[in-house]
Amino acid sequence: MNDTKILNLHLGNSLAKMNIVAAKYSLNLLRQIGKPEESVVASPFSIAEAFGVVHLGAAGVTKSQIQNVFAQGCSEDEFINYLTYQLGSVNAANAEYSLSTANRVYYAEDLQLKDSFVSNVKSKFDGQLEPADFNAASATAQKINGWVEEQTKSKIKNLVDPSMLGRLTRLMIVNAIYFKGAWVVPFDKHSTQKQKFYIAEGKDKMVDMMYHKGKYDYYDDGEAQILGMSYKGENIKMLIVLPKERYGLEALLETIDGDKLMFYLAHMRHIKVEVSLPKFKMEKKFDLTGVMSSLGMSQAFSDSANFTEMCSESVKISQVVHKAFVEVDEKGTEAAAATGVGIMLTSLVIETPPPSFVADHPFLFAIVKDNNLLFIGQHY
Repeated sequence: MNDTKILNLHLGNSLAKMNIVAAKYSLNLLRQIGKPEESVVASPFSIAEAFGVVHLGAAGVTKSQIQNVFAQGCSEDEFINYLTYQLGSVNAANAEYSLSTANRVYYAEDLQLKDSFVSNVKSKFDGQLEPADFNAASATAQKINGWVEEQTKSKIKNLVDPSMLGRLTRLMIVNAIYFKGAWVVPFDKHSTQKQKFYIAEGKDKMVDMMYHKGKYDYYDDGEAQILGMSYKGENIKMLIVLPKERYGLEALLETIDGDKLMFYLAHMRHIKVEVSLPKFKMEKKFDLTGVMSSLGMSQAFSDSANFTEMCSESVKISQVVHKAFVEVDEKGTEAAAATGVGIMLTSLVIETPPPSFVADHPFLFAIVKDNNLLFIGQHY
């Protein structure tokens, strides 16, 4: 029995609980970064993994605030064990798709990290630690970006700007994730046609609309249609939540929660559906410093930050950057993301006829593995 399966047994009922809590955080994140009429994509998983490493080095209020953002109402063990389990799940070998994630901690050459922190980063997050000269900002940024680019198959470039680094920088904690999968039911390129996509009242655009009639996971809750499009491999799919109101995505995002997303995943039926879905490609970069504070993690960015489990120096988080990429076409999906955390010194469905799922207006999407939201976004 491998370590992931053993940990799964230890998690027990808390795995389902943590999936709901993680989905709640993912939706909170999307509400913060998403703007009306703007397509966005992010990897809540990548961000959580990076902050899981940060959490190991935090103490007191700083630690509890970090935990409340990502795992409100859960114990510290539940939070860390969940991240460790999902890390193993993501990195489990599969010949039918490419999915991997990695963590790396770059630390100032003169910084004395606590042995317990170093040990936990390696054992719980399979993380690598590497000394870095932050005074040589350009060279170090190039080194970090090179690692991220390698991990994401060149999809995420220039995550870290040299201006983020300097003599006050003590650590840079980086997570990268990459996914490439082929649809179980691919679209026929010859069926793709130009079609109107309705963005907002009086605003539309022409898109390449893919079409296929086949068997998909499907649910209709009266207010939205939910489609699950499986990738070849094990337990990984794209979930699309399409409001029935043409311009109803904003209203949907105000009410949808983690419980509802998990309910959809549990109650979809595998039936024949006529699917029309636009091809899309997007890349977004965010400074999440303000977002994380808004979500309730304020102390970590202040002079009163407590990272005494990491090192004896007085340090705080200076900046959080995240960059994500997703491309969906007839064959499948390619997606990647990376997160960098800089730490510095203090200063009911009828089957016949098949339902028609026409995504010609804004929708919510997520890439899900074992009920864990690896990527989430909105498409306008």
